[in-house]
This record gives sequence, structure tokens and C-alpha cells, in this order.
Amino acid sequence: MLSRLVSRRIRYLRYAETETSGSIESFHHYLWAYLLPALDYVLRRSPVERFATRYAIRSCGPLMDPVATVLLDHFGVKYGLTHPDHPGFDDQGAIEIQRWDGLLERPFDTETDNPRELRKNLWPRFSAMRSRLIKAAKASTTTAYDGKLLLIRRADEPGYYKRGGKQAAHYGAGRRALTGLEETAADLEAAGIPTEIFDCGTHGIFEQIRAFHDCCGVVAIRGAELAHLAWMRPGTQAVMVTIPHMREPLAVHRRFCAINDVRLDVLPILDQENAPRITAALLLPLLKRED
Repeated sequence: MLSRLVSRRIRYLRYAETETSGSIESFHHYLWAYLLPALDYVLRRSPVERFATRYAIRSCGPLMDPVATVLLDHFGVKYGLTHPDHPGFDDQGAIEIQRWDGLLERPFDTETDNPRELRKNLWPRFSAMRSRLIKAAKASTTTAYDGKLLLIRRADEPGYYKRGGKQAAHYGAGRRALTGLEETAADLEAAGIPTEIFDCGTHGIFEQIRAFHDCCGVVAIRGAELAHLAWMRPGTQAVMVTIPHMREPLAVHRRFCAINDVRLDVLPILDQENAPRITAALLLPLLKRED
């Protein structure tokens, strides 16, 4: 009888469409607007409720669904990936997940966004989640990135996004990407800086979390991969390459770095549009700079 009762209880976790500032099919918004807040909601339920409930998680395409599967499976959540048009998401009993991206993306103010206030007012719920995920990443992966500078290669655009997906027009390198990575990595190594090219598209979510947490710094073009600034350690460095139509970091990038005491440097390459070329000569003055 208990098993039959358990199998019937489904709780739909609804994505809050009305607050969106970007497509849920982009990694940043999927992670911060839905998946992590939904996981936080589930993990804060009582053990009895979690045992008796199967959670309907919004399916979000061939790139985002594997991320959800890895995280939900790791934490023992009973769930089903469910088509976004399923009527259950509109039921009165569905739970609308409170987005975190809106909090993270509000205008950055140096007076109110000092690290102490951020940790006090914004960070408490995510702090526990962050610790869980970093611990899980360490337990689930073997590659160590300690002391390395990571040059972030954007994932190739899969066919799903080339066709437009459902909401997102393009993805990863199909939108913009750094070039000159191999030559730059070799030159930085020759200058005594251990460097590795890291392609988020070829690594699972736990490997990505571990890489950003363990490394001494990252160099990346402004994009969804910088959602991983949240995992970085105090005293590390992030160099964000900006291009003519994206000249400044977003508030969320400044906020992550302020919370984690990560130094954020901006490297504008304004004579190239979506494929700026980086070089060791451009990076070394930033990497060797002392505050």
C-alpha cells in the first residue's frame, strides 16, 4: 500500500517564466533561474516528504537535461524530466521556483554589494548548496587543476541550437569565442605560468565545478561559462575578455567575485567582434599585476 501511495505523489516544480531576463535554454539562466533553486527547494524538504514525492523537473533540451540528471541523481532526488508544456506545471498545486538569477543580476552597487552584506543577505541559502556541490565534485572526479590558469574554450554549438532550439537562438562558440588559445597557452607556460585549455563542452558538470574551484585563475570571454565564477576560491583571479557590444562584466559577475574575494580583471579587445584573439602579451600584465 505504501509503495502505491508513494508512486502516485508528483510535485511539479514550475519555472517562473514572468521574471526571465534570458532564455532558460542558456546554461547561466538554467542553472541560476531554475535548476539550483529547484534542487535547493527539494533538499530543504523533510526526509519523509522527499521519500513520498516524485518531483517533475522541467526538461530543457539535450544539453541542459544531462546537467539536471547528474545533480539530481547524485543527491538521490526522485524525479522525472517533464516536457515544459505538460499541464501539471500549470496546476494549482505546482510549486513556482523562486529564481536566483534576478537577485544576482540586480544592478551592482559598491555600497550595498560589499562582501559582508552579500554574504549576510544573498548568500546564505546558496552557501550550503555551494559546499554540497564542491564536495560532490571532489568525490566524483579525479583530475586536479590546482595552481593552473585555465583558458576557457567555449563549447561547439550543437545542432539543437543551430536550429533555434525552443527559445535560445545560438549557443557557445556559435555566438562568440576566444581564438589563439593554443599559442597563448604555450607562451604562458614558457613564461612560467602553468596553463591548461579547458573546454566546458567536453566535461561534465562536476568536472566543471572542480576545475573552476581548484584553479588559480581563468581567462574567458563574457559568456555562460562564467556562471562558474561562483565556485572559485578566495585569492584567485578571473580575466574577462570583452568585445565591442559587450564591454563590461554583468552585475552577476561582479557579485560572484565580490562574494568569493576573486580578483576580476577586464581585458577589452574592441577591434574584433565575436572571435577576439588573445595573446600572452595581452594577458601577462594582468596576470603579474599585484594589487
